Amino acid sequence: QNFAFDHVKMSKRQVGSTFKPFVYSTAIQNGYSPCSEVADNAYTFQVGEYGIPESWTPKNSDGYYTGCNVTLKYALANSMNSITSYIMKQYGPQAVIDQARAMGITSHLEPVPALCLGVADLSVYEMVGANASMVNKGVWIEPTMYTRVEDKFGNVIIDVRPKSNEAMSEETAYAMLDLMKGIVDGEYNRCVGDYRKSLGKPPWYKI
Repeated sequence: QNFAFDHVKMSKRQVGSTFKPFVYSTAIQNGYSPCSEVADNAYTFQVGEYGIPESWTPKNSDGYYTGCNVTLKYALANSMNSITSYIMKQYGPQAVIDQARAMGITSHLEPVPALCLGVADLSVYEMVGANASMVNKGVWIEPTMYTRVEDKFGNVIIDVRPKSNEAMSEETAYAMLDLMKGIVDGEYNRCVGDYRKSLGKPPWYKI
């Protein structure tokens, strides 16, 4: 007996840092580039900002801020919470939600600063479609298992026409692909490397 539960569409998990490309695509769509630099500092959301009840300063995973200027490509490749929160402060939760919606995310997204670090629960189905929009030159296409069903005589029983919409410009999609490559290929920043050495950590140590 099979367990009839759709883990692709129905099952949802907190996505964490895999949500960050939605934040970065918001920045790229609004004029930033993979080479744009932001200082790796602490950025605080004050009480009442976007409705939060108390101030909140996102920390990098190791608790350090180097003070170095880093490119967006380096920041995403190293999953830097500081830079991600900086972008969220620039555009706000609603802009990030709008970008995620354009990329096919339909689950509930709370308009709070912590959204930038991936507190939302999303499905594999949503994440696959959203990330594919970067490869599809900025066009979101509804993930589809099949496109047509015919009977044994060749008569079309089902003709599937997946939904689609422009999630971002083609230029933004290209830039996001470049950013995502940094995750796989790795990015190095001399300033950060020197800072890590001063802490007794190798220069390839990642935040």
